[in-house]
Amino acid sequence: MKKKSFKDLFDKAGQRDTFKTAKIILDFTEGLYGLMQENKISRVEMAKRLGSSPAYITKVLRGDINFTVETMVRLAKAVGGSLQVHMGPREITRWVGVVDGKKDGLPKPTISFVEPDQKEPPEKRKTSKKAKSAQKSK
Repeated sequence: MKKKSFKDLFDKAGQRDTFKTAKIILDFTEGLYGLMQENKISRVEMAKRLGSSPAYITKVLRGDINFTVETMVRLAKAVGGSLQVHMGPREITRWVGVVDGKKDGLPKPTISFVEPDQKEPPEKRKTSKKAKSAQKSK
């Protein structure tokens, strides 16, 4: 019997729904906490805005609640954010967020689509002088 490498085991775990769900919850709670810090919102203040307790906010930030879409919308709204959901074909969905200036004192995110075989969005790729001049002449 062939021993599996850590990478093989990790890749296999990454295909499970529970792994993907945990990743989404982690991304959401990190984003929520980031907006709380950015907007100087304490757990106590967050609880007041939601009509809940600081203990509930702690559970939220640990990922220990049942995250419904409605709950996520309410949490995002309470910190001045919004919930964005994206779904696309499994084999080609990869998004890169780029901070592009500021609006109302907050970073304005710009999202670029990246093909799976590319390492960076089109606007960040190096372009030859010949290709640049062809683009300008269009």
